Amino acid sequence: RGVPQGRAVAQKMFEVFAEAEALTGVPTVPADQGPGSQAWQRAEKYWEDRYERKTKDTVKNKVEAVFWLAAAAFVLNSTDLLHVMYRDERVVRPVLNVALAASLVLVLAIAYLIVRVGIVGGVDWDKLYNARDQVKASKNPFHRPVCNAVGVGAAAFCTCMVSFPVSLWPVWSWWTIPILIVLWMAMLMSMHFIPL
Repeated sequence: RGVPQGRAVAQKMFEVFAEAEALTGVPTVPADQGPGSQAWQRAEKYWEDRYERKTKDTVKNKVEAVFWLAAAAFVLNSTDLLHVMYRDERVVRPVLNVALAASLVLVLAIAYLIVRVGIVGGVDWDKLYNARDQVKASKNPFHRPVCNAVGVGAAAFCTCMVSFPVSLWPVWSWWTIPILIVLWMAMLMSMHFIPL
């Protein structure tokens, strides 16, 4: 008695999926067509092309990350940033201390998320952070700590974005902004080399 209804539901689902191709651009294979059909070959080609694009994007991202790291090394060497930060009297010292403390908090938040939650805890990030309802969140013990770490990291990042330019502005004036952007991008791109 329930089988014809189940087939009708399945047929309706296939019809909805066939209509979804126009919206998503992902080719679908109708239920009546199997391996070797034109729709099947089109779907296989789509997924092969997508895999190839993803591989090319991965290589491009690694090359870009190396570029930013090399640019940061050049900036650190040419500006002698560390020496200036600790020895130059033009630096606004109290604001720099706030920026350094916020940087430490940001590094600790990132380390917690990568090491404790990602590697040791083996957490699936998509499922954890995107779990909005209480049932999913209550099942995962890392949901609340991850949300807290992301919030603390964001506050520390905003503090760094204000404090570093203010503290180093007397030394390099308007060059402070490009110097800090290059260093920030290098820090961000260095995440490409963390094995997760």
